[in-house]
Amino acid sequence: MNLRNQIIRPELVWTGSRFERDLSIFVNADGQIGQVSAARSQATADAVDMRRRALLPGFVNAHSHAFQIGLRAQQQRFDSGTGNFWSWRETMYRLVDSLDADRIFDLSRQAFREMLRAGITSVGEFHYLHHPEPHTTVAESARWAFDTAIIAAAREAGIRLVFIQTYYATGNVGHPLEGAQRRFGPISRDAFVQQLEQLAGTLDGKSQSLALACHSVRAVSIEDLQFFRDMAHSNHWPFHIHVEEVRKEIDDCRNALGKGPMRVLLDELRIDERVTAIHCTHATQDDLTEWIARGASICLCPITEGNLSDGFGDVPHMVARGANLCFGTDCNIRLAVPEEMRMLEFGQRLRNEQRGIVVDTSGECGPSLLRLATVNGAHSLGLACGAIEAGRCADFLAINLDHLHLRDTSDDALCDAFIFGCGSEVIDGVWVGGEYISGGS
Repeated sequence: MNLRNQIIRPELVWTGSRFERDLSIFVNADGQIGQVSAARSQATADAVDMRRRALLPGFVNAHSHAFQIGLRAQQQRFDSGTGNFWSWRETMYRLVDSLDADRIFDLSRQAFREMLRAGITSVGEFHYLHHPEPHTTVAESARWAFDTAIIAAAREAGIRLVFIQTYYATGNVGHPLEGAQRRFGPISRDAFVQQLEQLAGTLDGKSQSLALACHSVRAVSIEDLQFFRDMAHSNHWPFHIHVEEVRKEIDDCRNALGKGPMRVLLDELRIDERVTAIHCTHATQDDLTEWIARGASICLCPITEGNLSDGFGDVPHMVARGANLCFGTDCNIRLAVPEEMRMLEFGQRLRNEQRGIVVDTSGECGPSLLRLATVNGAHSLGLACGAIEAGRCADFLAINLDHLHLRDTSDDALCDAFIFGCGSEVIDGVWVGGEYISGGS
């Protein structure tokens, strides 16, 4: 059901803090929300009846590595009796070495289609795997082939894409790229900038936009960090970076630069509302306080952080300081947004031995988690979506109120029931820009 140039009337509409009845939504022909109004103000005959459906803004996934969905089919085996982020990374590098452009396209399309079925209508694709061969040997005609494949996969799937083009130049602070990392290489800073400029002119402006990332402090020199942060600022692009995901990363940075990665960024870069740090698992309270005070966002990836044994970030401190928290699916081993939200909240409950961690000023948990998955992610990616408001993109998901898992749920409890008791199985409609994409799971 295409919703463009239509008035729609769901039974319930998420208005940012609660579900409300008796609202009509007009979707413009260009796929934006033109008006949200009381249902009685619209002629009944003109409305698309969506009874027994609750309409929410589409989820916004602020951090994805689409190709890593290829790891899902591999064993989680620990020959030495244990494993960690670094042993996982070697497995990921073996996947990297096996990929060509066709396989990258297929894996990315699979990931994007699964995201859509899970109600994710926008994704920030943090893309650093650029070349089908090591950057030092790849033929000029094949350079950046993986960039092209991922953009094409997103277009075919129908997801809204923020292509976060990522600079990755060193294997550790001051060390060259090795092995599979050489496929990440920028060739040169000038070549990377040239590719950025080409991408900016070729993306589909209706559903695709550009952002810029430096992979991490260990993978980019301070000079290049400053250069690309300034470039992102001058172009009004979001700027993303992995920060303090694992302890060894912090130790290596301290040994090389005398301070941890977040402190390096705070001291050396323009940090403001266009900047998002991914993970922040081991960031100190002092650094987090300053990061948040400057208006920068933090993206948490609960399922991935659990899978990789990263540890627990100081989420209570982030919430207390008013951080703009968003979420990412990262390695995409599981694509189910309610599960991400549960993993975040329940993991923190286990760590802190108390209930109600990600809560708003009124003590509500469900609406806070839903904001994290919608409007906060849109802010991080610079998108006009994430809320059902006039002027925003008509990106929606519909929940089936007759589903067994939601039986006898009151309007006030629906948000919590969805997040804490359901998965993607209750989603039965997904729209991007008012165009019907998926019937859900």
